[in-house]
Amino acid sequence: MWRRLVALTPFVLALAGSCERTSGEAIAPAGQDAGADSPADGTDGATNDLAGRSFDVQLIGADASWDPCLGPCGPVTLHVAGASPTTLSIVWSSSGRAAVGELAREGAKWKLTSPIQLEALPKGWNMCSGHRDLATATLELADHDTDGVVELSGVATLSRTECSDDTGEITLTADVALAGEIDDTVPSAQVTSAGGLNLLGVVVSEALQPTATATLSVPGAPHALSPILAAGYVVGFRSELVLPFGAQLSLLVSGSDLASVGSPAPLVVTTPPDFGVLTQDGFESGSAQGMLGGAQLVDGFAGEPAITGTKMLYLAPGASALLRLQRVSSEGNIAMETRIVSACSNLAGSIYVAAGVIGGAQRQQASFTASELSPLPADAGAMQIGKQAGVLVPIPDAGKDVLLHVSGDYYEGSGCAKVGVLIDDLRLE
Repeated sequence: MWRRLVALTPFVLALAGSCERTSGEAIAPAGQDAGADSPADGTDGATNDLAGRSFDVQLIGADASWDPCLGPCGPVTLHVAGASPTTLSIVWSSSGRAAVGELAREGAKWKLTSPIQLEALPKGWNMCSGHRDLATATLELADHDTDGVVELSGVATLSRTECSDDTGEITLTADVALAGEIDDTVPSAQVTSAGGLNLLGVVVSEALQPTATATLSVPGAPHALSPILAAGYVVGFRSELVLPFGAQLSLLVSGSDLASVGSPAPLVVTTPPDFGVLTQDGFESGSAQGMLGGAQLVDGFAGEPAITGTKMLYLAPGASALLRLQRVSSEGNIAMETRIVSACSNLAGSIYVAAGVIGGAQRQQASFTASELSPLPADAGAMQIGKQAGVLVPIPDAGKDVLLHVSGDYYEGSGCAKVGVLIDDLRLE
């Protein structure tokens, strides 16, 4: 059931993470549950048999017609990292995330001693950053069906705390049941981003040992990705290497999950198809080669002619584009003429650019805005237009193939910032 703590704008509750996991062959647990009098049932005695075990846990809403996650959500792995007669140290992990907490014994049950933050939420245009939490949890670890294997059951409260762009902090909560069995699921890995100026991102379905590694097969020497750590455990990998287009590269992840069930299977990293190279003629040829995304070639805009020559590039508010140019010699900058267009009447917003080189590992980022805007006709698709301004972006690496990514603010709420741009005479110099 939902419990609203502050009656303001409703928010969707989403438990951190989802990533499909592949069942592997069952393995014998680290120790055997001795039955009703076993330490896992909360009776007096050592609880060392729980240490090192992991449980595959499902979250079940109180109402069968309602998904308690309402968004990215999936299986959770609860790992017992340490155990004493009165406390359990746990790792709660899901796709790309891990957090640590402590359970204290209360009779035959184990109770979470303090909330666990599952995910930090980006602030964006909101008044504050938010977070998702495991607020409370009460668990039983017992051999309920007397088959010699410990099962997990219990209840928990999930919470989401967030601001909007015009309200203060609110918190929503949801009650769920927890059901789990000894982990026999081999972890998996998934590519979340690759190609262009995107960082290569990989997440794993549950936390891996801190020594886990990932290696990408690229021309020349193998490339090691950097681990992404959460609570000291590996939850993914990343690389800033700018990958070639039209490539299929093998990625090998080495290292097991916390219960040593197995390692993720190898992956294939696929990048977008090659889309050609932009001719540096101020778009006069009318060719779309070297352009990927939402940019359009136009003769003019809202009665305004091309900035130079007869054609220019238009990037509408909310769109983004990736442009590819090639060096002829040792050019060090990307140069272009621009005019900002705004779909808002009271705020210009900013255009954001990033430059990089295929085979390099750096990005040069910059932003610019218009200090003076003029109104456009009502049917123009934008309300205001800025004056012509030259923009110069340093190229951060050596190499032939130069990439430029262009995007603009796109926000409408308590304020407005929806920005596009006209580009002309794009060149390397």
